[in-house]
Amino acid sequence: MMTRKNLQHICAMREEGGKMKKRGFTILFAAILFCFAALIFAACETVEPNGPGGAKGETVTITAELSKTEAEVGETVTVTYSATGGAAVSVTYTKDSGTAVPFSGSTFKPEAAGVYVFTFSAENADDVTKTLTVKAAAEPVAPVISLNIDGSPISDGAEVTVCVGETIGYAASATEGAAVSASYTIDGGQAQALDAASGNFTFETAGEYVFTLTAEGAEDFVLKVNAVAHTYAAGQLTYTAEEYAVAEDPVKLYCQNDYGCAAYITVSLPELSAPDTWQETVDAAATCTQAGAKTQTCTVTGSDGETQVQIKVTQIVIAATGHRSLVFTQAKEATCTESGNFAYAYCEDCQKYYAVTEGSTQEDFEITGEAK
Repeated sequence: MMTRKNLQHICAMREEGGKMKKRGFTILFAAILFCFAALIFAACETVEPNGPGGAKGETVTITAELSKTEAEVGETVTVTYSATGGAAVSVTYTKDSGTAVPFSGSTFKPEAAGVYVFTFSAENADDVTKTLTVKAAAEPVAPVISLNIDGSPISDGAEVTVCVGETIGYAASATEGAAVSASYTIDGGQAQALDAASGNFTFETAGEYVFTLTAEGAEDFVLKVNAVAHTYAAGQLTYTAEEYAVAEDPVKLYCQNDYGCAAYITVSLPELSAPDTWQETVDAAATCTQAGAKTQTCTVTGSDGETQVQIKVTQIVIAATGHRSLVFTQAKEATCTESGNFAYAYCEDCQKYYAVTEGSTQEDFEITGEAK
């Protein structure tokens, strides 16, 4: 039977349980509020970026540059980068979209051609990329030597002939700014250096001159020059008598070598009347009444003291001899028994008769006469 005391005990227990239940809900609610506040605080807190200097709540900005966007293999490229607030920047690069390679430092020297992409990263910052296109290094260009002789270009390996005593002007140069040095040999002898790659050169003796031009990295340039003695017209000068009478004296004989040589010697023309100088050949003998013709030749020495020149003069007139062998016959009257005759002259050279007038002498018949 439920007593009053038992009923009070039961009510007391229920009241105590309600208080405990109410206290538990309060503790649970407080815990939930604490967790929610912690989450809000964590979401709002700014993480300190990349070490000291980055203030909480700031956005980090990266600045990066390559000194070149195109380069050749082996060429140095300067890499600069930084981030606001002193944030640390990490750098990697890929070649042709390959594996990322860490990079540090301020210069980059590519060893192979390709497309390099640099990526610059920092905490709390957007990545920055820069692209470098690298081409294979151009092959070095070898210098090329060129040579001008008296203002005209001449090819490598050429052979030229000049006369002894001739002077040429030469000018050598090379591409790529290479310095040219020059030397020469005579008939394969010891090489002699020229003072300069440009200037004048005189061929003082006969022989084969080999000029060699050199420059660093260039193929040698070779020129052969044959220096020969002058060759003059040591033949025959032929004139007619009329031409010889008005010919230039002395005569200039120019060098016959076909190398543009302007040297010459002179030859003096002797008088045709000098008997000890000439040899005479009769081409047509003179007669009593007609002139003849002859050729005279002689040999003279040129002004060089060596060249012998024969001079030949043709069509030299030989005067008619006139009637040099006349026999006169006086006029004779005819008689009854003997015939008479006119006075006449007979030329034993031309074997002709000529009428003689009274008082005529032999001198009258030296050149002309009338045949009977």
